Amino acid sequence: GRAYQCGSCGFGPVDHGGCRDLFAHHGENDGNGGVASNACPSCGWFSDYLGDWDEWDGTIPPAMLHERLGKGRGKCDNGGNGQKLLEAKAGMVLRILYSFRKTFGGCANPVRAWYNDLAQRLVDWDLRLTTQDDVDGLVQVLIAAAACDDEVLGDVKAIEAAFAPPALLAIVNEACARAARKKFRMAAGGDNGKADGLAAERVTDMLGITRDSAPNTTGSLLEPEPSRENVERHCCRDYSIDPNAGQPEAEWAEKVVARWCTALDFVKALRMSIARRGGGWERLEQDMETSLSDYADVVGSLTGVTVRPYAEACDIDKATTDRTLVTMAAQAFLNGRGADRGMDLPDVRDEETLCDIARDMRMRIYSDRVREKMAQWKCEGERMVFLKARVSDIGTYEGMVNAQRHAHGLSKEDFWGLWEAAVCDESAGGEKVRAFLETANETFRYKYAPEGGKVHSVRGRKKSKKHSKRK
Repeated sequence: GRAYQCGSCGFGPVDHGGCRDLFAHHGENDGNGGVASNACPSCGWFSDYLGDWDEWDGTIPPAMLHERLGKGRGKCDNGGNGQKLLEAKAGMVLRILYSFRKTFGGCANPVRAWYNDLAQRLVDWDLRLTTQDDVDGLVQVLIAAAACDDEVLGDVKAIEAAFAPPALLAIVNEACARAARKKFRMAAGGDNGKADGLAAERVTDMLGITRDSAPNTTGSLLEPEPSRENVERHCCRDYSIDPNAGQPEAEWAEKVVARWCTALDFVKALRMSIARRGGGWERLEQDMETSLSDYADVVGSLTGVTVRPYAEACDIDKATTDRTLVTMAAQAFLNGRGADRGMDLPDVRDEETLCDIARDMRMRIYSDRVREKMAQWKCEGERMVFLKARVSDIGTYEGMVNAQRHAHGLSKEDFWGLWEAAVCDESAGGEKVRAFLETANETFRYKYAPEGGKVHSVRGRKKSKKHSKRK
């Protein structure tokens, strides 16, 4: 095998197949103005003894392939050295892919089969790309698309499908979501809950959402909240992108999207080149084992890639590019966890998506207000229910008790507030006591209103957790 990895940092694959005497050509002029190097391209470690180099374990550093593919053509200084640099990059990528295929050769190899399946998902637009779907790093998508077998991406029709706007949008949205998760987790010191909160706050600022524009809770603690569906239906969906908060995040999204679109255009050019020359990967592998001139056409096609603007690649209307980037960023921020994402996330190109996000931000504010109300209710609710029940007539009281099928279905605050009021009302004929006890269970009646005993509301100590809890 030609594939090795660094004996120091583990970087791989490193191709030492041309000559086993690593010292013989190390540091010599390559005849093209460059210097040959058999050192590790990552850390610079070198040993002329091939035994010091470990056999490559098939792991590609996540940043490496993306780094080679995602920078595009760059600048060609006077058309000479720059072109050689491009050819060197293209050659490095081809050697990585060659080594990958040789290491996991054969359709029966489970790793090879998994990558073929991932590439087939792109063709079929079955775009499940989260960690929940076993895609640990998106560089795996690049490897799958570039190195999969020709049965998956061997013809132009399949290649066009795999790199069509829906597939590209899914990939760049996933890239944004993963980058956003990392960004906010770092800001939160690794605290997931805090990271979610920071992300929501950022989106709220981006869209110009104010607390005044969010739904309020009902005015009284005694008044129940309407259904969440009803509140959401009437919630404002307007937004106004704040240039100070929105523009930096749009630029952040643009960098992520542009980089991935460049890498994907490079992979598409590779697959097109392999398809058009005939013979598939099998022929290219044979050519790479003989002479550079035998596959110079492939290298040439890669150095001549015309990278499309990301808006064109993702079918984004130029007139809505800024809004779409803000939507991408906002959606990524709010769906940073893999479990939150899926194939049903709305289209970032649709204006309704940003309107829905604006509504969701207001509903988050409303949810905070409901939590504050419930906290206040726990402190004051029992007393307020008591006062209301104390002054109510028997008909109103019975309505309060019968709000649930039985008294024990009431909240703790309602339950004890109503019972306290009934006990205080016993001297007035005990109607409220009787109304309450009609729906209370036998254990409660025995403890708080024993036959022939005094009705009371003195609560005993709580039962231990291992016993069932009763009011």
